[in-house]
Amino acid sequence: MNEAQKLALVKRNQARGGKPRLQLVPEQEVHPSILIEETIERFGYDPRCLKVSSQKLVVKKFGCCGKTEQRKFRTAATQHKCLNCSNRDNARSVDGRRSRSELMKLRYLDPSYKHPTKGIGHTDEAKRKIRANRKPYSMREKLRQEFSIRFSGSGNPFYGKRHKPESLRRGKDSPAYGKSPAHTFKVWYERRDGLRVCFRSTWEARVATYLDQRGIDWEYESKVFPVQYEWCGRTKQSTYRADFWLPATDSFIEVKGLWRPEYLTKYEALRKQYDIKIEVWDRAALKERGIYTGKSKGVLLRIE
Repeated sequence: MNEAQKLALVKRNQARGGKPRLQLVPEQEVHPSILIEETIERFGYDPRCLKVSSQKLVVKKFGCCGKTEQRKFRTAATQHKCLNCSNRDNARSVDGRRSRSELMKLRYLDPSYKHPTKGIGHTDEAKRKIRANRKPYSMREKLRQEFSIRFSGSGNPFYGKRHKPESLRRGKDSPAYGKSPAHTFKVWYERRDGLRVCFRSTWEARVATYLDQRGIDWEYESKVFPVQYEWCGRTKQSTYRADFWLPATDSFIEVKGLWRPEYLTKYEALRKQYDIKIEVWDRAALKERGIYTGKSKGVLLRIE
């Protein structure tokens, strides 16, 4: 960097309201893998003028594959592999040496192995302190603007990337076809037989309580039905999972608080394509059976 570039960088920092770091911190040697010019162009500061413990991002070029990625300055010199190369090497066995993932699988398959933190949680006093000290996260407006500038354009980690062809497959060709979707809201429930089930809502947990109290056997999302329906002018291939299946009567219970238009179309297609016994338990049906539908007063884990 010549004197003209240093002066331009000082003026740029002053115009942004920052301190002229080039006048306060002397230049120092940095690791050869840290790209100085690219860092200045992308972030507006010289990595040679940063402190050793600085958390600022710099542009680093990895010798294993030649890729460039953003890394924190304090750890950039000690990181010799990019994320993809590191994950690939950890998941692959080389020259008879087992990979890290294989060693972890063997360790957890060993019945005598016990994780040092398994079953150990916070004490009541620690939980009380955590709740008392928890504060809502807030970001200063200046910091928010800096983040917006830093991650815009080529600074965005998804810049220039596209979905893989296999992730764009739809219908029966989709890798998620027939699989249960992820739980965005989890309610854990323990049945009488000791089996723990993860529900998607408190209403489903209360229906499970209602069935257990009456000695009715049930299974949660155990039956899958392929369904074809029309939506927005397209023919969609999907699957339907009813919430509860009652083996004694071979019937199903669907717990619904709100019908989205597409889900309702999908449900109607299920009724037309399959001759099954299915009941929809909405708020009115739950109240009719004496099932509480208000806010949860506590997490129900066991039925006594």
